[in-house]
Order: sequence, then structure tokens, then C-alpha cells
Amino acid sequence: MDPTAQRILVHSHIAALEAEAAAERLAVATRANQRAPSVRAALGHRLIAIGMAMAARPIVDDPCPDAEIGHPA
Repeated sequence: MDPTAQRILVHSHIAALEAEAAAERLAVATRANQRAPSVRAALGHRLIAIGMAMAARPIVDDPCPDAEIGHPA
């Protein structure tokens, strides 16, 4: 391999590793600065999630017994 190309490849790899490490440090610092949600907020979020799950389910009613009378088979 050409020494110049090899040097460029090594430097770009090192730069990528440094960028990844910086991103990880930023993520750790961000998580450390975040407050844990209060019990009230956590409960509210869970209730909203339960309500959304219930609303997403289709309501299936039993067919009306009179519905078949007017339709010949």
C-alpha cells in the first residue's frame, strides 16, 4: 500500500475513533445532567400509554341477531 494512502487511512481512522469517543462523553454528560422524572410524571406517562393502547384496539361488538333476518343466504 502506498505510504501516503496508509497514513491518510490511519489518520482518518484515528479521527473517527476520537469523534466516537467525544460523542460518547457528550451522551454520558447529558444523561448525568438529566433529572429522573417524578413519580407523578412517570405515572402520568404510563396512564397515557395505557390509554393509547386501549384506544388503538378496535371495538368488536357482537353482531345483532336481527341483522341476518333481512339478508338471504
